[in-house]
Amino acid sequence: YRNLVTFFDPDSGYDTKVFNIIAEGDEVAMEYNATGKTISGGDYENFYVVRFTVRDGKITSIRPYFDTEYLTKSEAKDIS
Repeated sequence: YRNLVTFFDPDSGYDTKVFNIIAEGDEVAMEYNATGKTISGGDYENFYVVRFTVRDGKITSIRPYFDTEYLTKSEAKDIS
C-alpha cells in the first residue's frame, strides 16, 4: 500500500475521489477510489475503504481495504 504511488506514471499522476467519510469517537472510515495511468501506460481504477484511528489530533493507525487481486494483476502487467 505504501508503494502504490510509485506504481503510477509520474507524468500522469493519479486522482482520488472521496465518496464518504464517517467518524465516531476516535475512529474514521473513508471510502474513495483512485484512478490513473500505470507506469506502463495502462488504466487503473480501484475502490478503497480506509479506517483511521486518531488520538490527540494525530493519526495513530491506518487500515486500508481494497481489491488486492486487481492491484496484483495490474502490477504484473507493468512488470512484464
